[in-house]
Amino acid sequence: MSVYTPAFERIYVAAGTGGTLAGLLCGFQLAGREASIRGICVAHQAQEDQPAVIALAGEVCKLLGQPELPNDVVELTDAFLGEAYGVPTQEGLEAISLCARNEGLLLDPVYTSKAMAALVSDVRNGIAGDGPVLFWHTGGAPALFAYRSELSQTDRA
Repeated sequence: MSVYTPAFERIYVAAGTGGTLAGLLCGFQLAGREASIRGICVAHQAQEDQPAVIALAGEVCKLLGQPELPNDVVELTDAFLGEAYGVPTQEGLEAISLCARNEGLLLDPVYTSKAMAALVSDVRNGIAGDGPVLFWHTGGAPALFAYRSELSQTDRA
């Protein structure tokens, strides 16, 4: 019995310290999969994170006996970071509302909402591509309780 596993054209994932992103990069290489991975920086500027993520992924690949990753294997953006780590953005709050209302999907204001805001923006602007897209949900729903006042101001229309 075979299991269908779609080839994703693009993957969206929040990038904090880079560990999840590095693991994802190595996992895809190990599985022989190719995808455009878009890491959404939630803690630092992209130019700070890019070398660290590639270096970390390179070390993991080395430990697994895999070839090193090229420097352009991931695209990091800080366009959805906002003021700073832990500070919700308007786009992120809108993504929380959109996903909760339409999909029953809970996103947190620190990580996943900023990554989803990037995905929503890219879809609306025709950047996400025409093929299957994967949103890598990294958790964080308990953080919703810490941001009650920000979330209560979110447009519920």
